Amino acid sequence: MDTQVLVTERVEAGKRFLEALDAAKFPVAAALWLFVKELEKWRYFVATSLVDEKGPLEAYRQLQSLLRQFADDAHVTKLILYDLSVVSPSDERVRLFRRVIDTGQNIRDVRLTDTVIASTVVDDVLIYRLDRKGVPASVPKLYRLESE
Repeated sequence: MDTQVLVTERVEAGKRFLEALDAAKFPVAAALWLFVKELEKWRYFVATSLVDEKGPLEAYRQLQSLLRQFADDAHVTKLILYDLSVVSPSDERVRLFRRVIDTGQNIRDVRLTDTVIASTVVDDVLIYRLDRKGVPASVPKLYRLESE
């Protein structure tokens, strides 16, 4: 499944996993699939304040525990810990995407393909959540996705 195509089952798995994280009250500032060209793989990025507060190992430990907890969900089982990258909400990739997208705490399907943001080429990304809460007002946003 690690091809350049993000297959439907992984799209649904990413969305369902974010729903599961929300249900478990796991703090998620951003969740997205990003195609990492250097690796030729899709990675599921979760930006969480836990990285800053307790470190990435603790954040991974909690995510692994939640993956096990939701093992009976056929969609979530399409994800494995190896697919995940846990980062701080201030991670440079997250900050880059926040320049153009703001979903708030909503869950969306926002796809950017062959896009340039602030002189950075984005091959492919599928964004479920990008919450600009706490981002300085001086950072412009191009798109605000309102609640339905």
